Amino acid sequence: MAEAKTEFSPELEAHLRGLIEAQGQAFADFDRTVLTLASGALAISLVFVHNVAPHPGHVGWLVWSWAMFGSSLIAILCSYMTSQMAHKVRIENLYEKKADTTTGWSAATWGLNIAAAATFVSGVGLLIEFAASNVH
Repeated sequence: MAEAKTEFSPELEAHLRGLIEAQGQAFADFDRTVLTLASGALAISLVFVHNVAPHPGHVGWLVWSWAMFGSSLIAILCSYMTSQMAHKVRIENLYEKKADTTTGWSAATWGLNIAAAATFVSGVGLLIEFAASNVH
């Protein structure tokens, strides 16, 4: 049995479409930014080790910074998937005229984005500590 599509006024449909697109774009922009920054920081750290500190001391700072950047990348990649699911469920809930459109997927996406930002910032701090301890 096919489900009947919920009918919206043209104004509400246009507004809904705009909200969905804006939210998706905001998440995509954030994800792309963190992805680019974390990847770039990994690359910069490799260049630093190769060109500035070929025999570095205090390697633990570097290893931990790489772990933080890697964690940030993993969190962002996972947030792509949870964001897609959150949008899917929200759209379905709106068509079914459910009052509550929040989902566990939305909370997971939010948490993963916070984790990505926090681990990125931690990685930057650790990389700065590594660089400071190896510049003579």
